[in-house]
Amino acid sequence: MRILFLSYFFPPYNAIGAVRTGKLVKLLLQEGHDVRVISATRQGLPQNLDMDISKSLVSYTDWVDVDMFLARALGKRAITKIKSTSAAPNGRVGSLRRLLGMASQLYVSWMHVPDRYIGWYPFARRASMQLIDNGWRPDVIYASATPYTALMVAASIGKKYGIPWVGELRDLWTDNPYARHRALSKWLEQRTLRSAAALVTVSEPLANVLRGKYKCPCGVVMNGFDAEDFPASTGHVDVESGSDRRLRIVYTGQLYAGRRDPTVLFDAINRSPGLKSKVQIDFYGRNLEWVSARAYEYGVEHLVKVHDPVSRREAINIQRQADILLLLTWNDPRERGVLTGKLFEYIGSSRPILVLGHVEGDAANLVRDEGFGIASNDLADIANFIHTLMSDPSVGSSYNNVFRARAGKYERRQQLIKLLDVFNTVSATPQKGGRE
Repeated sequence: MRILFLSYFFPPYNAIGAVRTGKLVKLLLQEGHDVRVISATRQGLPQNLDMDISKSLVSYTDWVDVDMFLARALGKRAITKIKSTSAAPNGRVGSLRRLLGMASQLYVSWMHVPDRYIGWYPFARRASMQLIDNGWRPDVIYASATPYTALMVAASIGKKYGIPWVGELRDLWTDNPYARHRALSKWLEQRTLRSAAALVTVSEPLANVLRGKYKCPCGVVMNGFDAEDFPASTGHVDVESGSDRRLRIVYTGQLYAGRRDPTVLFDAINRSPGLKSKVQIDFYGRNLEWVSARAYEYGVEHLVKVHDPVSRREAINIQRQADILLLLTWNDPRERGVLTGKLFEYIGSSRPILVLGHVEGDAANLVRDEGFGIASNDLADIANFIHTLMSDPSVGSSYNNVFRARAGKYERRQQLIKLLDVFNTVSATPQKGGRE
C-alpha cells in the first residue's frame, strides 16, 4: 500500500508526537508498505531523536511561524516568560506577568487557528501535490495531529485528488480540555473532519466523542512501547541494603500547575518523616521552575531535583533506573480518555507506576487492572506504596514478574495491526472528488 504520511512532528526533532509518528512509519516500512512523509524543518526542538528510516523518504518543508512578529517585537525571552505564566502556581506571578499572560491568551485565540503551525499549511500542501503530480499517488493519506493543521492539509489533498484520508487525533481538537477554542475553530474542525474516510484516536472515551460528531468510522490505535528500546529489566534494588542510596521517583515530560501537578506527592512525603531521608524525586522537562517552589512549600525541597530536558534515549535509561515512575494526570472527568505515550514508555521500562490525579481515568484503570502500580490521591496510600517498595525486596520482584507477563500486549506493533485494518477498509472504499 502507498501511504502519504503528514506529520509536522517527526524525527530527528525530539517531541513525544514524533516518537509515535517515527515509530509508526518504521513499522509500516518493515511491513512492506511504500511510505512518504511530509514534515517540517526549523521546529525549535533538539534534533536528537533517533532517525530509524531513510531520510530520502521524508520531505522537510519550510513554514511560517505566526509568532515571529510578536517575538521580534518583544524578544524570544519575553515570549518564553509569557508562555510559562500559565504554568506557574497561583499567586506566584506579578501583575505585569499576569497581564502579559492575558494578552498572550487573546493573541493565541486569534492567531493560533487551528494552532500556531497554520503557517505550515501552504508548504505541506505544495509538497504533497508535487509528490502526487510527479507520479507517486498514494492509496491513503494519513495525517497525525497535533498540530491540527496536518488534518487540514490532508482534507485539501484528499478532495483535490479523490484520495481517502485518515485523521489521527492524539488529542481531541475543540474538545481538548487543555485548550480554549472560539466558534471559528469549531467550524474549522467540522469542515475538515467531515471529509475524513476514518478517524483514529488513542482511547475509547475520545473515540466516543468523535463518533458522536462524525459519521465516518472512528477507531482506537493506542500508543505503545517498542521492545527494541527496552532491554531486559535490571530488577528492583532494595533501598535499605545500601547505606546512602535513596529510593528514586522519576517524572519525565511536561507538567501543568493545578492540573498535572505533583503537590499531593510532596504532601504525602512531608507527612511521613520516615520517608524524608530515603526518597529522591527527579523531574526532567521544560519550564518546571514552579515545581521547586511547590516542593519548598511542603518542606521537601531537599528531596526534589529539577533537570533540563533530555533526549528520548536518555529518558528511557533514566526511567529504567528508577524505583518508581510518576504519572501525573489532571483530576477532572475530561481527562478520562487521556492515554499519553509516556504511560507506555513507563510500561516498557518495567518499573512500578504511581498515578496521581484522575484516578478513575483510563490511564489509572490500566495501571491498576494490570497490576503495574497504584492510582490514588490518598496520602496514606501513597506513602505506604513508597515505603513498601523501599523496605520489601519481594514487592519489587513481584512487579518485575507482572511486567514480564503482561506488558507485551502494549507493544506498538500490536497497535499497528489495528491501523492497517483502518487503511485496508478506507482504501477499498470508492471516494468522491478528483482533480479540481
